[in-house]
Amino acid sequence: MANILSIEEVNIMDLKDIDNAKKLKEAKEDLNKLEEILDDNSKFRVHSNKIYYEITGKSEYASYIVIERAKNKLKYGDLPFEKIAKYLIRRKIIEMLRQAVNAYINVELLKKIVDEQKDN
Repeated sequence: MANILSIEEVNIMDLKDIDNAKKLKEAKEDLNKLEEILDDNSKFRVHSNKIYYEITGKSEYASYIVIERAKNKLKYGDLPFEKIAKYLIRRKIIEMLRQAVNAYINVELLKKIVDEQKDN
């Protein structure tokens, strides 16, 4: 016998899918911003502070940032990003953020695939 969903259950599923799609779209946009400033040094110097705080301020990336920071052994303590004088360290930090956002996207896509397989 087939599972019959109520209208409320269908609407909740639709809203969840829409919310997940929005989060993935935002994550892909964040990833593009990070890649753009890493590819262009002049943009990096101008926009890196703003993008750093924008990315680190999003709670969905927090656990991935912690993992990538530990994996990359970045030790800059509690020093604010704009106070880090060395360009190479600042660049490594932005690269670490790119890896964290990329990991977030991969995990969310994997969750979606697993959920779809459960439904079938």
